[in-house]
Amino acid sequence: MNVKSFLAALLLLCTQQIFAQKSVSGTVVDSDSGSSIPGVTVMVDGTGSGVATDFDGKYKIDVSGPEAVLVFSFVGYNTQRIKVGERSNIDVTLAAGVELDEVVVTALGVSREKKALGYSIQEVSGDDMGNARESNVVSAMSGKVAGVQVYSSSNLGGSSRLILRGNGSILGENQPLYVVNGVPIDNSSFTTANQSRGAGGYDFGTPINDINPDDIESVSVLKGPAAAALYGSRAANGAVIITTKGGTLSTGACKGLGIEVNSGISFQNVAILPEYQNEFGGGAGPNWLDTINEAFIPDYGYDGSWGPALEGQNARHWDSWFVGDPEYGKARPWEANPTNVEDFFRTGVTFTNNFAVTGGGENTSYRLSYTNHNQTGTQENSELRRNLLSFTGGAKISDKLTSNVNINYAKTNALGRPLTGYSESVMSQFNQWFQRQLNMDRLREYENP
Repeated sequence: MNVKSFLAALLLLCTQQIFAQKSVSGTVVDSDSGSSIPGVTVMVDGTGSGVATDFDGKYKIDVSGPEAVLVFSFVGYNTQRIKVGERSNIDVTLAAGVELDEVVVTALGVSREKKALGYSIQEVSGDDMGNARESNVVSAMSGKVAGVQVYSSSNLGGSSRLILRGNGSILGENQPLYVVNGVPIDNSSFTTANQSRGAGGYDFGTPINDINPDDIESVSVLKGPAAAALYGSRAANGAVIITTKGGTLSTGACKGLGIEVNSGISFQNVAILPEYQNEFGGGAGPNWLDTINEAFIPDYGYDGSWGPALEGQNARHWDSWFVGDPEYGKARPWEANPTNVEDFFRTGVTFTNNFAVTGGGENTSYRLSYTNHNQTGTQENSELRRNLLSFTGGAKISDKLTSNVNINYAKTNALGRPLTGYSESVMSQFNQWFQRQLNMDRLREYENP
């Protein structure tokens, strides 16, 4: 085929495609009342092309040919998919098919229609909790419930807490009451008094950290004191009702054997650090302690960078005094290490693996779940290992009697939890007593026999 024939064939093909375009119009009405439905979305399946019906329920849309499929969708109605074929007019009748009434859990074994409640309640599904791949329930709720403030410590295995509709007390506890499968849980922190007031201490986390998000069926957040009347004064700040998978018996819902496997990995980096000056090195003033062989001797022992200007002068650094060190007796430039604090930290990695087995018969159900959580912190020599084991079983003894059992076991081992607050914490050292000429790589490799 020569060039002219090829171009002619290509032009013919394009012409055929152009003429294959056609318009389809019609009206969309309600199946019960027969009245037109404005605002129905009409899309050409597989493309981004679409229109909406006007006030009279009418639409008009261009399609590529008879193989095109139109998708009609509207809130509260079943979606319809219709192949165009040779038709240029397609009228559609939509039937109501989406149930808008929500049933929520307000207490163990107590379910009510959401619209019938006299207080605000919001529900988060177990899938949403698990998909977040967070290490604890509170962090997984971040951004999913209106009016909720989530506070999660960035420390290794640190505390997690949330506040509903702001603080209600200056001195008292402002957290809501957590209720897991009907059992109230006090989420008070295990931190020391000094750590709580910023005077230095360790954050050992909160009990809610031991609930695995992969085991959760649903979470109902009851806001305000009126919402939690079932639980008394402890729920004056609201309540978070957690139902785990298999937490209540549903007859016939669990038959045979099922296996679930969930894995996740996340990375943590120190995102924000103070802006440090890089003009002056260690010392209490502009003068050097002494000189030796035309090399300056700085004040290594002073806990701050108020010393001589960092201008590249020859100086004897701290490691030049140790016999056997490669830098022994050598002078190096007196200069800043702008990233020495940043270089101290590393990328933290968190692995979470969950394995669950479910089964049961006509009147019984069970679920056994094991979760392994391994985390390395952003500081060296810091790691956390948490193992969670949970079992839920239920049996229908008679038409009026059911039995359920829930067992949860958690074991946490942590090494090198970071000290926080004033005194000997890493950030307190860096921000108040560190020297800007120090090189973190040299400090890391240093070993004093």
